[in-house]
Amino acid sequence: MCAYRDCGVELKDFELYEAEPAQHGPGLTERVREAMGPEVAVGPVSLDQLQLGDVLVIRFVREPHHVAIVGDYYKPGHFSIIHADAFPHDAIRGRVIEQRLAPATLALVTHVFRRPV
Repeated sequence: MCAYRDCGVELKDFELYEAEPAQHGPGLTERVREAMGPEVAVGPVSLDQLQLGDVLVIRFVREPHHVAIVGDYYKPGHFSIIHADAFPHDAIRGRVIEQRLAPATLALVTHVFRRPV
């Protein structure tokens, strides 16, 4: 929400988003769809379907429960994801980080949303 707000685009914010958003109400994918509009791709997703600024919904263990923004990984044809990390490492837990979009993570993407700025 903040990234889009910084670009001058106001999106509907969902206050119930927390560590396990799939447990609250209609589910994360439905909330992102309500804020962003219809998805442009549904998993499995390939790199050629992605653009900078796309919003990814990711499933790690069960239902989709994580959101990331596609960034530029400083190499042509490579992307990063920008997201709040939830790994159990105290040094980075809950911080916004940018990391290379690895093939293993791409395989977990369930939906891709795009809203022009």
